Amino acid sequence: MLCQNCNINQATVFVHRIINGQEKEFHLCESCAKQFDMQLSFDELFQGFLDTFLSYDQKHDFNKKNNLTQKKVCAKCGFTYDDFKNTGKLGCAECYKTFRSDLLCILKNIQGSIRHNGKVPKRNLSQMSFENKINSLQSELRKAIETEEYEEAARLRDEIKKLKEDNNINE
Repeated sequence: MLCQNCNINQATVFVHRIINGQEKEFHLCESCAKQFDMQLSFDELFQGFLDTFLSYDQKHDFNKKNNLTQKKVCAKCGFTYDDFKNTGKLGCAECYKTFRSDLLCILKNIQGSIRHNGKVPKRNLSQMSFENKINSLQSELRKAIETEEYEEAARLRDEIKKLKEDNNINE
């Protein structure tokens, strides 16, 4: 599909906007999208996610169990949850503590989890899996010691030692 503006380049940017209550869709090439300043900033993109979640939130009333959410106010800057909903931004570092439970709920619904795992470069993947294996074994070792399973603890200790020797790690 060709760009609706220049009719030369291939359209790679598809913008869907509601203007004065009417839906409009634009098919633009990258240069025309830049020219018309159609690219979204991070704030606009985050605000779009937030608006989507908050409208879903209002329809399904996630905060029914916690009606205080709307009344919370940051003690340091006076920012309210409604201010956050309207701007998508928090007033100060203390706001993160004040609205922590609400932010975690929003993140969980947007991302599916509150923990960000991210991506690992392929060259570091084997190192990370090795570290995860060692950490897991050390955790099992601590549990074995706590439950006084000394034979299992000795086996785990030896396995950790062998893994470290195989990877040339000295303690």
